[in-house]
Amino acid sequence: MAKAISPIPAGFRSLTTHLAVSNAAKYIDFLKKALGAEVISGSPGPGGKLMHAQVCIGDSILMFADDFGAKFSMATQPGRKPSPPGVKSPCLLETSSGATATV
Repeated sequence: MAKAISPIPAGFRSLTTHLAVSNAAKYIDFLKKALGAEVISGSPGPGGKLMHAQVCIGDSILMFADDFGAKFSMATQPGRKPSPPGVKSPCLLETSSGATATV
């Protein structure tokens, strides 16, 4: 019998955000000092910025990246739409191939 595959990757919870921040490296330092965050991964990008970073705080994973401006859909500037949170749920797999919302 095939083993059931979880829609929630190991270490993640049912709601996962991906933030755009200004100076992701400095944000990592803050999270480490203030909340005891442990760095899981980081992907360097152009200009010394981070394209993607993951840290573990307690039993949760936080994902974020430097804001790269209008090229990407992350909103740290007025008038730009935010990236939606990633919702991982067995119910979504059964009821929908995707969900959309207008913000």
